[in-house]
This record gives sequence, structure tokens and C-alpha cells, in this order.
Amino acid sequence: MKKFRLCRAAGIFIALGLPLAVNAAQSIKFDPDGTGGAETITVTNFDWLPSSALAVNTLPLPTLPTKISSTLLTHAKLGNFLDANGKPILGTGLNSNYEITFVARAGQLGALINTTTSLYSFESGVLPNFFEVYWDDQRDASDLDGTDFNNGTLIMTGTITALSANFSTTSITPVLLDQFGANDWLGLSTGSGVGGGKVVVEVVFANPDFFPDPDQQPKTVFFNTSQILPFLQVDPSKHFTNTPFGGGAPIAPVLGAVNGLATAGGKDVIFQADSNMGVTLIGVPGVCRMTGGGVTVDGQIVLEPGEVGAVGASGSDGLNRYTFGGQVGAPTTTTPVAGEWTHHQFQGPAGDFVFRVGTASAPKDTMVMEVECLDPGYCSPARPAPDKQLNWNGIGSFRTARGAIADVVNPENGGAPGYSRHYVRVHVEDLGEPGPGGKQPHSEDCTHVIGTIVGNPQQDTSLNDTVCSNCADVYQIEIHATTDPTSAVIYSVGGFMDVGNLQLHPPTGHP
Repeated sequence: MKKFRLCRAAGIFIALGLPLAVNAAQSIKFDPDGTGGAETITVTNFDWLPSSALAVNTLPLPTLPTKISSTLLTHAKLGNFLDANGKPILGTGLNSNYEITFVARAGQLGALINTTTSLYSFESGVLPNFFEVYWDDQRDASDLDGTDFNNGTLIMTGTITALSANFSTTSITPVLLDQFGANDWLGLSTGSGVGGGKVVVEVVFANPDFFPDPDQQPKTVFFNTSQILPFLQVDPSKHFTNTPFGGGAPIAPVLGAVNGLATAGGKDVIFQADSNMGVTLIGVPGVCRMTGGGVTVDGQIVLEPGEVGAVGASGSDGLNRYTFGGQVGAPTTTTPVAGEWTHHQFQGPAGDFVFRVGTASAPKDTMVMEVECLDPGYCSPARPAPDKQLNWNGIGSFRTARGAIADVVNPENGGAPGYSRHYVRVHVEDLGEPGPGGKQPHSEDCTHVIGTIVGNPQQDTSLNDTVCSNCADVYQIEIHATTDPTSAVIYSVGGFMDVGNLQLHPPTGHP
């Protein structure tokens, strides 16, 4: 996921990274010792200690549009449970009576975008793909050896469904790779750099001994991470888990004489990764609905809490212009999923197209499939609604496609974009109210991070004077290459709205 790349002669110094963002985590009940005597705690974030991540068979890294397939391997020990205020929860026995660790593996695609920056993205269909969390009273996981991160009691398993990363070289002058304590990697050097990225995991199993509340079960976990080279806070690992559930032998990095430099004999790249993890909970879809539309200029897209990806640049200012509108949600309590939506991209680096979901003119197999409402309460003076944020996904199609988007749309019938089907995800936030001309006031005093939970203004009225009065509504959309949710993203834009209004409502027939 993370990339770090450094051009030097015929070699490329790159790096990759792991876990993703944690800004919008939901709190969850967690029993820190399972069947032991510890009390259940309420955790908002899981703060992992610095550890190692490895990009396997990623050298030499090609230049876009060519990409190389590689494998991400990583592991870490949990450092702290964090509460809703970001403070450590003390007295749990973590790292004194027991340890909690994770191991992960996924496929990724990497490429250079310039002489100092590399990018990685998720490659679906690569197996094995796993994420596992373990509880162990032996506390034997070794950062240097890279062993015993996958033994003890299995707490959680999942499948990685998204990842992205970037890494920038700050110096190609070789320095010692291991600068934490004694140098345990004699003869091995590295370039220097920094990076960051994200990973999303769909939870498959959550051990009920550790997640005891049936109403608070994890749906996804998401990581944000920072990466650096050289290693300063932990020893680089000499082995990594490559198979799930403790099977198979660990593998050793093939780094050559200079980490990240293909001409020095290396195939893999290792880097120091420091991440924390948030959780989203299984929600009840279709408890609210949304109507509206608007005009905006892209900024960031955050489709899962904390999951951020920048939009490309081109044109006079490098921004995409688009309009959007429709209605999505739960029009009745007996029909929880319905809707229609149109997104018209008319100027910018992505080209010119119309994308439709469930409209009268769209193919009949386009539809809204899932709707999830979250962040209870509403901003005054908006109409009372059960929530302020809504996520939906479905299947849509292109009616027209010109410019850059036409290169990645794959119609099934005679080159007509209208016959191309695509998985789509949308996130909206009902925060601001339009003024004259439909303009959405947005103040520099708005400190809200898109995708994070605002809170309930009916319980904390100060939110009306901070977030609600300073921040505009939010719209974000992500369109994938095919109907597979794990397929590549071909278009993603979003941000605070300029003109228009998005309004969340109760289901029809409710106050």
C-alpha cells in the first residue's frame, strides 16, 4: 500500500505501507481479556505500536501507466486502547498480563508517478488475503525476529477490501537501515523518506468473548498509517507471516545491500509503519432518507470514516466540476432501500459524462442496494431528522462518456457507455443550510473532518454554533471499474458543497 520510491541509476527505492485512517471511528464494547476477570471497556481507537511492513517482489517499480503486482505483509503489537477523547484507557493489563497482535496480507499494484513519489493501490483477487488479530498471555511477539504475531487466541479475522498509499523520498544518500538501539542489520543501508496510507478490512469473524455486546458488532476496521525510513522507533523485522491461521513458514525479506534499490540486489522493500485502527459497527440500513442536489468542486473523498484519497489534477486549476441530485433512502418503513441519482461531470481532468442510478432513463438493473444512516441528531435549523450522515451503494451506468473517463469505461454492447455497469458508493452529510441563490455558507472556522462523527446538537447545543453554523453540506462519490465492489476505482470526487442542499429526513410517514 504505501510506496516509497527513490530513483537512482537503474534502481528504484520504494516503500509501501499499511493500515488506514482512524478519524471517524465508532466506539465499541471490548473485553480486554476475553473470558478473564477484566471489566468490559468502551474503545474508540486501537493504537498500534511502530512495527514493520514489507512490499514483496515490488522492485524495480515501473512508471505509470505501467503497474507491478506485489504483496503487502505487515504485523504489529497493540500499544493502547484509546477512549473517545483519544486518551489511553489504563488498568487493562495490556502488555503486562497479555499482548494483542495482528498480521495481514494483501495484493497490491504499484507504480511511480514522479521522481520522488510512488503509489500503491489494492489488487483484488490475490490470495491469500487475510487480516487476523490475536490475544496471547505469553507476550512473545518479537519485532526483530518478526515471529509469534499470530499465536494465542484468535480475536478477529477479516478480508482486506481497500488500500492505498504514497511514499516520498527525502534523500537517496544511504544511511543505516536499523537506527533503533543496536544495529541488528549489519551491512544493510537504506534511503530516507516519509509516507502514509490507509487500509480497510471487512470483518468476517469477531470473537464474542472479546466483543460481547450483540448490538455493537464490528462491520469494518480501518487503519491510518505513517511510514518512515530509516527505522528509528523499532527494529526492522527479519520475518513476516505469509499464510493465514498460523500455517506455513514465515518468509524473510530479500533486500539486497540497500533497502529499496533494485540495482543493489533487492526485490522487496521494508519500512517502519506506525498505525492506529478504528471500527465501524454493523448498522441498520434504511432508517432515514435523503433528497437534494448541488454543484461543487472536488476536494477529498472519504467513503469510509477516515478513508481519504486525493483527486487528480488537470485543466486550469486541476479540479473536476460536476452537478448531482436525486433521492435515496427509506421512503417507507416497509421498503427500506430505494432511490434514484444522477451525477454529471462536465469539466475537468476526469472528462465529461453522465452517470445514473435507478432513474427512469437508466437501465432497469441499475439500483440503490444498501443505505446506512449514522451520526444521530440534526443541525438546526434543518428539518428534524434521525441522523446527519448517510452512506449508500448500488449499481449505476454511464449514459455518456467523453475524455479521460472514456478510456476506462468498458461497455458491453457496441461501445455504448449506457450499457456499462459499475459499483458506486456515496457519502453525504447534512450540516449546512443554503443562503441566497442556494449558496452553501462555508467558513474557515469549520474544523470538521469529513467522515467523522459530529455528535448530537440536540444533546450538545454548542455544535450548532461550531460545526453546524460553519460547515457546508458534504457530497462524495466513488465509481468502480465493474460491478465488483473490490474492483479498481475509476472516478472519485467530493467535498464541502458550493451550491445546493442535501437534506436528511425521517422515513415517509414518520414525524
